[in-house]
Amino acid sequence: MEDIHALIREKLRSFRFIHYAMIMGSFTYGVVIVFIHLYAPIPPTINDVSTLTSVTYGIFAYTLLAIGMIRYLRPKLLSSDQIFKKNEVAEKSNQPSFFSNYMSTLFILWSICEAVTIGGIILYLIGGQLEVPLLLIGFGIFLKLVNGPKFEELTALEKRYAAIEMQG
Repeated sequence: MEDIHALIREKLRSFRFIHYAMIMGSFTYGVVIVFIHLYAPIPPTINDVSTLTSVTYGIFAYTLLAIGMIRYLRPKLLSSDQIFKKNEVAEKSNQPSFFSNYMSTLFILWSICEAVTIGGIILYLIGGQLEVPLLLIGFGIFLKLVNGPKFEELTALEKRYAAIEMQG
C-alpha cells in the first residue's frame, strides 16, 4: 500500500510540473501582449463598436460555457470506468492505466481553460484594448490553477482500480 502512495506522489509531482509549465505559458501570453501594447501598439482591426462588443460578448459567453463544461466533465470523466482502460502507454508500463488516463483527462480540461486565454489574445489583437484581454487571460490562468491534479483524486482512483482488480 505504501508503494502505491509513493507512486501516486511521484506521478503527482510530474503532473504538477506539467500543470505549472502550462500555467506559465498562459501567463507569458499576458506578458507578451502587455509588451506589445507598450512598445508596438496594435491598431484595432475591428473599428465597429457593435461588432467588437459582439465578439467580446461571444468570448465571455464561451468563458461561461467553459466553466460549465469543466464542472460537468471533470467528475464525469473521472467517475467513468474508461479511466481504467489500458492504452498504448499503459500496455508498455507496469503502472496502473489510470495514471496516463488521468493526465489525458486533465489535458482535456486544460485545453478548455487555454481557449479562454486564447480568447483574450484574440480580443486584444482585434480590439487593441488591454484591460479586458488581460482579465480573460487572468481568468483562464485561474481556471487552470483550480483544475490542477489532485492527490485525493488519484488516491480515489487507486482505490477503485484496486477494487476492480480484486473482482477481475
